[in-house]
Amino acid sequence: MISAKKLSKWINNSHNTSIGQLFSIQHSSSSNSLINSIPHCNPILTPVLENFEDIFAPPTKLPLHRNTDHTIALKPDAQARKFPPYQYSDKQKTEIETIVSELLSSGFIQPSNSAFASPVILVKKKDGTWRFCVDYSFLRKFVLVFFDDILIYSTHIEKHISHLQQVLLKLRENRLFAKPTKCAFGQPHIEYLGHIISASGIQADTSKIDAMLAWPRPNNLKSLRGFLGLTGYYRKFIKGYGILAKPLTNLLRKDAFQWTNEASLAFESLKSAMTNTPVLALPNYSLTFIVETDASSRGYGDVLMQEERPWLISARLGI
Repeated sequence: MISAKKLSKWINNSHNTSIGQLFSIQHSSSSNSLINSIPHCNPILTPVLENFEDIFAPPTKLPLHRNTDHTIALKPDAQARKFPPYQYSDKQKTEIETIVSELLSSGFIQPSNSAFASPVILVKKKDGTWRFCVDYSFLRKFVLVFFDDILIYSTHIEKHISHLQQVLLKLRENRLFAKPTKCAFGQPHIEYLGHIISASGIQADTSKIDAMLAWPRPNNLKSLRGFLGLTGYYRKFIKGYGILAKPLTNLLRKDAFQWTNEASLAFESLKSAMTNTPVLALPNYSLTFIVETDASSRGYGDVLMQEERPWLISARLGI
């Protein structure tokens, strides 16, 4: 290696000169890959995912046409309802206009002259972006569609690779997409709907347990409902949950909210029970289920088990 000054002098004093230049060459097949944006990915699965990189690209057109076009069935005498938009901040209004413009340009929506109109709601996601929601509550219908998450579970990595390829192929065939930043592949355990799922079984999310333990003593119905709602979500982990919570649920009756020593004991007992939640077994439908029950004058409970491990715990209060 020589300096530019010496190189210039050497060239001027030489009649036959050849110059070569070395470049730093890096393998870039996946340097800009969408796969790199997946936060949790076992490197063994990277080659498989790269073969399906189109699945993780932002969709630019609608999925394939299906055999059924979904419509909202209205009663024959239904009258058109046109609701005005909600009041938004300037920031939210700009975000809505941006999202609508993107949806129009991609063909996901089209202009409509319908006599019906519903307002839009923006819901903040965990990653800081906005979820665009349309408020159809006036329809008085409850529709639950859970196709946001796909769980793939296998007993070993070789079988998991095969399962993963099959699922990604189905997504490609049906022109469905996955957001890479919300994916996780080849993990020994995963958080799903407030639970931790692993080979050992299903257990409550520790962050939710910490939130229960840090919950202050309720001083109004709203706070009490929040605590019971959070603990009640994990009632299948707690033997006799209904009996433990009865002094608190009694306070939900009309004009019955008055904090007592019994309520304090129940409040702390529920917290203590939540710190000792078992790991529930994953069901194996090829094995026999065993149901154990118990009853008293205050209520009854049952435990659904397989191979001496609890799969579901429930309890109900007597009338």
